[in-house]
Amino acid sequence: MSEGAAFSERTVDVGGPALRLVEAGQGAPVIVLAGACRFTGSPAHALLAAQRRTIVVEPEAHAEPERLGAAVAALVETMGVGRFGVIGMLDAAAACCWTAVRASGVDALVLVSPRGLTAATASGNDESGSDALLPGLAACGVPVLVLTGTRDASLPQDTGSRLCAALPRAHAIIVYAAGADIACDRPEAFVEVVADFLERKEQFIAARGNPVFAP
Repeated sequence: MSEGAAFSERTVDVGGPALRLVEAGQGAPVIVLAGACRFTGSPAHALLAAQRRTIVVEPEAHAEPERLGAAVAALVETMGVGRFGVIGMLDAAAACCWTAVRASGVDALVLVSPRGLTAATASGNDESGSDALLPGLAACGVPVLVLTGTRDASLPQDTGSRLCAALPRAHAIIVYAAGADIACDRPEAFVEVVADFLERKEQFIAARGNPVFAP
């Protein structure tokens, strides 16, 4: 974390996998499930914490997406967070979606280079282990932003459009000059677009118009 950005760290047990929390910032809360991304302590982490109460959640051991999502939902209820956004990166995208399905306070969802979801849009059998995930998320009516990078060769180029077809309130943005770890590759652009979406939801999409977020 950059100098001047105070943060606290603790481990909690809410009946599922033990969760390590790294919390910083004030204001409207956002839960971050970073997965394999190098987010904790990064420039993007500091920039986001300068605008919002940012709670990074890391399971202490491997947990299936549905179980982790249920644990995060229990966590925010215990903390009394109220309304909050959720960001899920790479392999944590499915757990992020399960959090939105299980928790009542989610008001926006951001999926960054999501893995484990696109098979569901084509076959009806999602890689997270349950056919109920995307239909359940669609039924929640939560606005969703899907971010992918122009340099992410490991993700199908139509990932955003396929998720938008499965989720009625989903929108896709392609981030220029970014690979899979968008927060690391383009921290300023990442925080600008994510913070704007968390604040304005669909109004953010209407204002931008262009599906590619250029530098």
